[in-house]
Amino acid sequence: MRAYAQGHISEDELADYTADLKNQVDNLRLLITAIETDLAQKQQNRLAAKSIEAWLMTLRERLADLEADTEEARRSRRELARLLVKQITVGADEHGHTRVEIIYRFNPPSEAAPGSSHGVSNTSASGPGTPTRPTWMAAPSFRTSSTRPLP
Repeated sequence: MRAYAQGHISEDELADYTADLKNQVDNLRLLITAIETDLAQKQQNRLAAKSIEAWLMTLRERLADLEADTEEARRSRRELARLLVKQITVGADEHGHTRVEIIYRFNPPSEAAPGSSHGVSNTSASGPGTPTRPTWMAAPSFRTSSTRPLP
């Protein structure tokens, strides 16, 4: 502006200079917004990592409790099996090998419904006033089986 007022540049040059300055300011604003978004995402990731770490530590402690050789641990393991497994069938195949079929109460993660996290969703489709429960509990079951020769 000062250069224009002193007659060192023309009005057209001033217009080009101010347009360039406006573009630079707009670009800087976009850069600041992008950096703020990245920082917010990193903060969110940091909080999620802390939460996951706490969850994994709790899970590790609970796993140690489940692996203990106590009556309470055995009860907990039985309850966990009841929650996860719908049916276990033991029999023999046509060759006399032991055949074990386990039917779980949930789908494997690869068959998870869209919008779920690792095969588990905290909501399910339900009407007003209907209690919700995780969709993995209501999901169709899947089977796994193993065949081994008898000793």
